[in-house]
Amino acid sequence: MGVAIENANAITKTYAEQQEAFGKVMKQNALRVSQIDSINYSLTYLVASSMGGARVSEAGAAQPFDVAVTLNIDIQEFPKIKATVDPQASEGGDGGVVQE
Repeated sequence: MGVAIENANAITKTYAEQQEAFGKVMKQNALRVSQIDSINYSLTYLVASSMGGARVSEAGAAQPFDVAVTLNIDIQEFPKIKATVDPQASEGGDGGVVQE
């Protein structure tokens, strides 16, 4: 029980013909690296409030009640390359694989 020999031969033949082209597409998808477009940050200190007044250390410097840190990173991700097999293009040099 399993795949008929004719079907197995057809699958093997097709894979053997397209193996190099599929390998190229898989390599392009696996070796992609995202790029950082920009990084923005901000620090916000709450030094005094109308309810709590101000915190002053022994040295006379104001101590913050609260600190907020905001960080924004914009990343450009590379899209995956989709490979489709075009049987009519198999006569050409690309092995029938069309990249979209």
